[in-house]
Amino acid sequence: MLHESIYGSITTDKDFGWSIIRKADLLTLESEILASDKYRREALTSDSVQELISEYCFAANWIGVKHDQALCRALMSDITNKQFIFQRLVMTLKTHKPAGQVKPRAIHSSVNHPFRPGHRWVAGLLKPLLRGTPYLFASSKAMASKVASIPVPGNARFWKLDVEEFYMSGLHGDLVLQATRSLSETSSATMKKGFQKMLRAILSSQVLRLREDSSGPYFWRVVKGSGMGTLCSSEVSNTAFLHRVERRWIDSPGVINRFGLIFYGRYEDDIFVISTASDDDLALFIRIMNSRAKFFNVKVESVTVDSCDVLDITFHKGERWRHCGKLDYRVYTKPTSHWQPLAHSSGHPPATHSAWPRAMIQRYFALSSNSTVARLNSASFISALRHRCGPFADHFHALTTSIRPDGHSVNRERALARRSSQVYDISFPWVIIPYRPQWLKARIAYLLNLVASRWFRDPAPILCGWRLSESHLHIRLRSLNEKYQSLPHFEFFHPPDDR
Repeated sequence: MLHESIYGSITTDKDFGWSIIRKADLLTLESEILASDKYRREALTSDSVQELISEYCFAANWIGVKHDQALCRALMSDITNKQFIFQRLVMTLKTHKPAGQVKPRAIHSSVNHPFRPGHRWVAGLLKPLLRGTPYLFASSKAMASKVASIPVPGNARFWKLDVEEFYMSGLHGDLVLQATRSLSETSSATMKKGFQKMLRAILSSQVLRLREDSSGPYFWRVVKGSGMGTLCSSEVSNTAFLHRVERRWIDSPGVINRFGLIFYGRYEDDIFVISTASDDDLALFIRIMNSRAKFFNVKVESVTVDSCDVLDITFHKGERWRHCGKLDYRVYTKPTSHWQPLAHSSGHPPATHSAWPRAMIQRYFALSSNSTVARLNSASFISALRHRCGPFADHFHALTTSIRPDGHSVNRERALARRSSQVYDISFPWVIIPYRPQWLKARIAYLLNLVASRWFRDPAPILCGWRLSESHLHIRLRSLNEKYQSLPHFEFFHPPDDR
């Protein structure tokens, strides 16, 4: 419908929605992003692809000769996918931002990229370092657990900091240097040099092409940052910031005493600090961080006294803090959230439709210091879900009666039996079977309709669609009523009693 229109669609960030935007405005946004100093336009020639691949192949072969031949073969396993060497610039809108701050997010899509084995190898070497750092957190739950165990004095304030352009900062040489220095001391000099060559080849091979009608004979090379969307971008940028700014500084006794640091934690580019320092000390703290960071830029988002919203958690001085001096916390939902639940008519397995509401309720308990608040949030969630999903949400009633104050299920078997005894009209079930090449040639819809016509009176036509996922074939079946609910076990092939 939008193909011939002046309008196009663009995905929104974090809420799985779509926004309508003028195609001319979308092209303008792409041009503005590519015109920044993070990209460099180069002419596309017949030798461009080979030049991009040669440096990666040289690094892999060097590793094979000097270090491990089997590793070399693994790094070169996807090199035949040359047609995917050019990444796509994918635009999403940050609709979770407040009004007036909504802007696009540029993602370098690297699906089926021939250098993916190298990306995974680099990320695998850097992850142990990041996991072993006490002030780096992989989830909001881990951060909440740490903060909840720390006594906080009454004069403490909350600093919320942000690292701007986290994934698109730093020249490639600087990123390679910091990442290589951060490798474990047990790593051999040969392995470190191979890692250095491989990471330099990966970063320098970040190239983008736009749509054929707008790129022309050019491509854009990424000259700054690890590139949002690259498989190892998170590990590379996190390691560079850790080594440049935080390591052997943020946890030193002198810094902790000088700035009154009670807690310091970072998740990617979001930093949360609890401190008793003054505004002047905060300004000095930011100046020192930016002087150490060099190519990163840290800014202050907010300074509060009573509460602070970090990721999807609100830390605040509540009833628990007044009793024992430790912060209260609860789930935080942004005001811009569209709250779009999984539609009951989607083609997901029935287990998924029952599992995700339970996971949401357990999340309320896991990210809440007060079980009463968690129960109120859970009740509001169930009420909103029933309002959005209508009669289908009745089978979620067992969830509210099968959750203990700690968020875990009680008498799971009884709750499952109660749900399974109800009748649901699942219009789009999935059948998951082990994949065999013969299934691609099978006339699945014809065979199913033939069997259904033999064993049922006037069955509705079955429309069949399928997709592959790793080693399994997922078959989607439409127009099935309650008689076919045992289809995933193929029990409907047996004739019913009334036949």
